[in-house]
This record gives sequence, C-alpha cells and structure tokens, in this order.
Amino acid sequence: MRYIEIESLSNAAVVKLKKLEDLEFLIGKNNVSVAFFQSSSGDLLINADGTYFSFWLNGYWTIDDYKKGTAAGFKNGSDFSDAEFHCIESSELYYFFKSNSFNSVEDCTDARKNGFPDSQKYYAAKENGFSKYADYDEYLKYTNLGYKTKDDWKKAEKKGFSRAAEFYDAQTKGFSTNADYQKARSYNLQDKSSFEKFCEIEDSIERIVSSKAVDKRQAFIFHFLARLPKGESAISVLPTSLRNLYDTTPTDVKNALSMYVNATNNSNTRNRYNDYNSRDSYRNLEYLFNTDSLKQFFASVDSSELGTYSSQTEIFKRNGSKPNFPAAKKAENGTNEAKSEKKQAQIDAK
Repeated sequence: MRYIEIESLSNAAVVKLKKLEDLEFLIGKNNVSVAFFQSSSGDLLINADGTYFSFWLNGYWTIDDYKKGTAAGFKNGSDFSDAEFHCIESSELYYFFKSNSFNSVEDCTDARKNGFPDSQKYYAAKENGFSKYADYDEYLKYTNLGYKTKDDWKKAEKKGFSRAAEFYDAQTKGFSTNADYQKARSYNLQDKSSFEKFCEIEDSIERIVSSKAVDKRQAFIFHFLARLPKGESAISVLPTSLRNLYDTTPTDVKNALSMYVNATNNSNTRNRYNDYNSRDSYRNLEYLFNTDSLKQFFASVDSSELGTYSSQTEIFKRNGSKPNFPAAKKAENGTNEAKSEKKQAQIDAK
C-alpha cells in the first residue's frame, strides 16, 4: 500500500467502517494499492468503485502499525511512535517509563525487571546498595521501625519484640525475650540480674502458696524462714535474723517484691503486673518480720517442714531442711494464691 496524505475531501460519498477487517476485505476485493490519509481527522480512506471508505486509525499512520500497536497494547498511534523512538517494544514498559522519571530506558528496564514500583524508589534503593525492590522494601520496613539491621529486626520478632527501642533497651539490660523484659519493666527491675533474683523468690512464693494454701504474705515469711541456718531462735531475735537475710536483696528487687506480695489478686479482671495503685503497693515487707506478725504466722501456718515453734517458750527450732515444693498450677477460675487468700481472709475473720 502507498499512503498519500491529503488535506481534505470534498463532495464525495464517504462510508465510515467500524472494523479494520472490512477495510482490508474491500482493499483485497478491489485490488486497492493506494490509500489516502487525512492527518487532521486521523482517517484512512480508500476508493472502491467510486465510493470512499474510511477507517479511523487512532493516530497510527499505516494499517500495519495500527495492527502491531493495538496488539501490543498501545493506547494510540502517538504512543506507539514515541515508543519506537525510544526503542521500546513493550507497551507496559513504555507506560511505566512515561509515568516515571527514569534517566534512561535501561534504568527503566532494570527497575521493572527487579520489581520496583516507581523511579523514586529505584534510585533511592541504588543509593542504599539495593538492586531488588523486595530487599529494599524489607530494608524500609525494619529501618522505619527503628531497627539498625535486618538481623536485629528478625531477632526482635523471634523474641516477641514489636518496638525497636524496647528491643535495644532489653539488650542493654541483658533480657533475651520481650516477655521477660515487659515483666521486669512492670516491676521496675533495673536489669536481668535483678529480674532473675525476683523471679527466683516469686517462684518460691508461688510454690509455697500452691502447696500450703497460704497467702503470699505468709509464703513470703515461709520463704525466708526456710533460708535460716539450723538452730534455735527466740521470737524476740528472729525478726533481726530475717531482716538481715532480706537486706541482702537488691533495692529494686525489694520494691518489686513489695508490689507483688502486697498486690491482691481476688479479681480476675485485675492485671497481675500492672495494677499496683492500692495503698499497700510499695509498703516495705519488713513489717512482716515483726514479732506480732511472726507469732500470727506460727499460729496459722503449718511450718513443720522448717522446724518447730513453741508458743510457751517462744522459740523457733530450725531443723535445717530445705523444702522443695512442686511448681504452682493455675486453677481453672483464678490462681491458687487467690483461693488461698480467700481462705486466709476467712480464717482472719474468725
């Protein structure tokens, strides 16, 4: 076909065709070798038996270009021609190139191949040493969260941390899991050493509460009585001995134990670690070691595992044994210590 560009067509019958196939049929049937192209309207016209037939080429200049560009997904002939100028064959790549600000087609091709959604992220990734968008996107995720490295991010997630600041603070203080770190924070414990000391005493109290059906205050006294050396102690000097033992405990651990022992757990809606706003929350536990408190303890708690106490002589004979109670089990409706506190309340009421 020879394409001749014309300015206009006047005083002629023109039939507008809807399908290119119909135009090609007429060309073949009438041995048409010349077509007229009107650039102002974008119409292609042929003459067959004195009648002009036209078809809108949507910006293309030839039938072959129209078929090729349409099949490739170009929106119009102008885009198809511009793509050819930039040596781009794919319409997807062309429109990706035109909607961004790539320095070159090569960069655009590289960006699309490696999954980048736009030129801005592509060049930002190159500046940070990333060639694939998946790696750069991952980098953005953990840096936006405040993590210094990908390894830190993965380690934090594995250990249950959701905040980078807490992860790094936990590392500084020696905590390996978020659960331990958060529990330590709730008790205002300064580092892992204090946390482990607190947990050791907490676990002992929990075991005593569960095994002996006593409250936490009584279990606290029992815990320290069990650490006295073998021998006799008058009730008048026993408080001093117990306080001396207790004084070896770090200050932050003492405060944490005060929070833990003095907190009541009779309500299932009470948060075990956070609700310490009651009057006795930070009350010094040394008050439990006074003479009256110890007398009440021996009168209400079976301490035969530790030794014997005589109310007549007011002497406690420590037998030197070290009871090892089984780990406390959680009751179906509340903790065992909650039940024991209820039981103790009933005893006190009597």
